[in-house]
Amino acid sequence: MFERFAFWKNYGEGKLAQAGDALLAGMVKLDPAGMSEAEIRAEREKFEKFSVEVEEYRSTYNKEAKEAEAARQAYNRKMDQIRALETAAEANPEKALKFQTAADKLRGEAAALLDDAKREIEEAELAKQDLDEVEAIQREMATTIKSLESNLSKAKAELERAKRAEERANLRAAHQERLVGIRKGANSGGIASQAMAQAADEATKRANAAKRRTELLTDAKDNPDPTFQDNDVAAILSGVADEAPTPTRDLPDRL
Repeated sequence: MFERFAFWKNYGEGKLAQAGDALLAGMVKLDPAGMSEAEIRAEREKFEKFSVEVEEYRSTYNKEAKEAEAARQAYNRKMDQIRALETAAEANPEKALKFQTAADKLRGEAAALLDDAKREIEEAELAKQDLDEVEAIQREMATTIKSLESNLSKAKAELERAKRAEERANLRAAHQERLVGIRKGANSGGIASQAMAQAADEATKRANAAKRRTELLTDAKDNPDPTFQDNDVAAILSGVADEAPTPTRDLPDRL
């Protein structure tokens, strides 16, 4: 029973996550600039909150570092006292015993201080590692925000360039359409002349065809040869017709 519940729980969470991703993708398509700005704001909010945590890590490290330094100095000071007593014992043999006794007692204290110093130094080193890690994450977050802002700025600039290019293209297209209209108007006279010439040619062809039909349908005698319609030729022929007929010398005498 528990396994089935876990399955449906995970299945439902997966479906909700998919639905959320699909909704987010749709919103990005509708308003990419707005979604990018919202993403940057969200990253900045996380960055600001994390920066506070980083400062807490820094404060912890500074505290541990001070304590480690204090423990180191306490140990070093104790060791300086021991060396001073040992030097005095060597220089004053008659007092060497008490100096040496004091030095031996200080060695026990120095051992305890050494353990404290090692522990404090180790804690300071661990705090430094933690600080280095969170600072690295902080730098990564800052780089991410800068990258998002840079990409958004570039995208906006590219969008503006695309819009200006589209506007220029639309203006150019309108200009070309206007020029085409002007050219058509300028060429309308030539087109009209061509149409009139074509109509005249067709009319001439129809007239010639009608004339040819008339010639073909008219009898030859009703259509005298234009050669004999010449005035000079007609005058000569008319004079010959009015004179008395004479023997034709051009014919042989057959009688």
